[in-house]
Amino acid sequence: PAAEEKKALGAGRKFVLRVLTENLIQAHLQTTVLGLSLALEGWTPASCKMLVSVLLSVVVLLWKTHGGLRTLAEALKEEGDCPGSNYCTVCLAFSPAILCIVYAIAKMVAIFTCPDHVLNVTGCAEVDF
Repeated sequence: PAAEEKKALGAGRKFVLRVLTENLIQAHLQTTVLGLSLALEGWTPASCKMLVSVLLSVVVLLWKTHGGLRTLAEALKEEGDCPGSNYCTVCLAFSPAILCIVYAIAKMVAIFTCPDHVLNVTGCAEVDF
């Protein structure tokens, strides 16, 4: 049981480190910078390149999130502590992180739907320069 517990703990740490600190922060920063640059300059060749970079970051974020949650669910299943649907249980346990991921995707959508291309927690932000 100690080996399985270490594996589950390692999978949880890997999820937090890889997804939250690497990709989630990057996606939030990139979408904010892209939105502000669009508010200032409009669509330019540079902003189109930034958009491609943001889209790739969000795709990698989703891919790593799914893989990390699945690995953690499998580790918990091997440990035997988590009956039933392990993936749903793990998703529920990491729901704050999942909400942050949904917010990052919402910021991506806001680039196209908000007048100033920037979203904050209360809705579309007005950018005054």
